[in-house]
Amino acid sequence: MARDAIKEMRRVQLIEATIDCIARTGFSELTLAQVAETAKLSTGIVNFYFKSKDALLNATLNHMVDEYRRTWRTNVEQAPPSPAAKITALLEGDFQRLVANRKTVTVWYAFWGETRWRPDFMTVCQQLNREFQSVAADLFRQLIAEDNAPDRDPVLIAKGFSAMSDGLWLDMLINPKETDREMARRVVRAFLNGLFPRHFAAALAEASTTAA
Repeated sequence: MARDAIKEMRRVQLIEATIDCIARTGFSELTLAQVAETAKLSTGIVNFYFKSKDALLNATLNHMVDEYRRTWRTNVEQAPPSPAAKITALLEGDFQRLVANRKTVTVWYAFWGETRWRPDFMTVCQQLNREFQSVAADLFRQLIAEDNAPDRDPVLIAKGFSAMSDGLWLDMLINPKETDREMARRVVRAFLNGLFPRHFAAALAEASTTAA
């Protein structure tokens, strides 16, 4: 294996160990030694790749952002060309197992909780949020044009759509017996159907039948 490939493998290994540690104990208990133990590597290796805990945390957040961005962008690109299909792809991407699992959501909320005191975290999260909402707003703008409904604001709808995912992730975290991934999908489908029944009523009806 090439040296660069080995370095990247070790780097990702340490980032994934950091995600595991944050999910278990949060930020306050996180140490480089704990990460090294979880990764089954020496503390010296951690220090070689990341000069400080802050550097490791920034790399971990950027890694999570890149994975999430790649997931929803791929879903949108591979969806059928209609805006409704691409919005559905965004919805499905937010609640697929790779994205909306207890460990990953726990770590997202840990980072979000730190943004008030960490402008570096804030900048990364804001950029991702703006990017997601911009893509969603463009798709909703196309739907509004198809429905000839200029009174609807695509930017406000995109903000609501994005906020629903964040809120439902939180609900899955604190009320796992009441809200699972499929329930979350049904909630967002109901929101979409209320605004664009011509485009989403069939999907909502199908989901309700399946759930029953």
